[in-house]
Amino acid sequence: MTGPGKPTLCLAAEIMRSLEEQQQEWAGTLAGAAEVKLALELAKKALGLALEEEPSEGIARKDAAEVLQKLHDTCWEHLHGQRLSECLSLWREVFALNCLLRSTGSETAREALRLLDLGLILGGPETHVAETLFAQAEDLAKELARKRGLDEGGSQLLAEPAPFGKPSGLVVKRPVEEVKDLGMEDFLVIYFNKKRPVVLRQSCSFWPAIRRWCKEDFWCHGALGQRFVPVERDYWMEEGFEIMQLKDFIQHCKAEASERSTSQASAVERLSKGGYLAQHALLDQLPSLEADVQTPDFALCGSTGTVLRQVFFGPNGTVTPVHWDPYENIFCQVVGEKYLRLYPPSEAPKLYPRTSSDQEMQNNSQIEPADLLLGEREGGSAYAEKFPELQTAQYWDVVLQPGDVLYLPIGWWHFVKSLSISISLAFHFT
Repeated sequence: MTGPGKPTLCLAAEIMRSLEEQQQEWAGTLAGAAEVKLALELAKKALGLALEEEPSEGIARKDAAEVLQKLHDTCWEHLHGQRLSECLSLWREVFALNCLLRSTGSETAREALRLLDLGLILGGPETHVAETLFAQAEDLAKELARKRGLDEGGSQLLAEPAPFGKPSGLVVKRPVEEVKDLGMEDFLVIYFNKKRPVVLRQSCSFWPAIRRWCKEDFWCHGALGQRFVPVERDYWMEEGFEIMQLKDFIQHCKAEASERSTSQASAVERLSKGGYLAQHALLDQLPSLEADVQTPDFALCGSTGTVLRQVFFGPNGTVTPVHWDPYENIFCQVVGEKYLRLYPPSEAPKLYPRTSSDQEMQNNSQIEPADLLLGEREGGSAYAEKFPELQTAQYWDVVLQPGDVLYLPIGWWHFVKSLSISISLAFHFT
């Protein structure tokens, strides 16, 4: 095990001073003054042990590792506990710092990279240590790729494109309105102001991502394949998520696709067994991907001026249960095909919203994806007794193909299912 390098420790000390300077601001503006004190005390202790230049027989280094692990566990509890912390920005700062310090004491380059990516995933791109995390993660990923002899290149496709206009065996019953060459004024007046969904076929087909991201080797070879991403184990997140290298995640997607190709059930009916890179700010974590896409002008008409870019990447059969979101959505399909069913807010009573005391789940329906798909196959009889109102709920649906864009208004309920290995990029704004 090697100790932290001088540049990292100097930076960590600088970050610690910055956190201490902000202590009064955090304690004065947030209700969690005790949390501020706890976080800074733990971070300071961990930093102090990490700065030991001559540990006696490894004892100080062992103590540092134990304190850093304790700090990791404490941060994790406050970021993912039953009661969300009132000081999330602080815990993200301290967690990112902790990941940086732990990475420098890792026994392998792979483990160090995992910790650096974890710091970026949970800390975000705006923490004080983000720039260092970005740089070190990129260098380590390149080093690992070189050692494994993985070069850029290759052309094997993740998802074979279907002929345009011929979705993968799924009949669209009530198509979402489609338009071509939609200008900003018409978008605002006809669709955005009236909260009316619309599809723009091939509106983002000029993106480099359309021709690059569909290639398996783009994700598996080179430094990109070495990076770690958060993968959901199930669509309700009851089993949490795991940190997985992109190259391994691609193999998971291919294995799911292979299983479906040999299954007796249709791809439309079958559900993925799990493994979804869902609603992740992948472009923030991996800035090299930004050059492959372009923020649509329609996503820039929000009142706050803030656009959140979220990637959805998963195997055939991946689903998102019926729910609504508290933001506008310009949804761009990059790889593969994806089915979406949209219900207007007026249909909410027929969609059986959850009545749980958990505020974060009240925008979700009680209807499981399996319920919906089984009901469709059997003409509604499968859920006629359990969800009788669902049969009369009005909806519109669409199959998006690479290059297509959907405007999904705030408050509209929607169900999503991948019909192949699929990558989508959503631009969220308010």
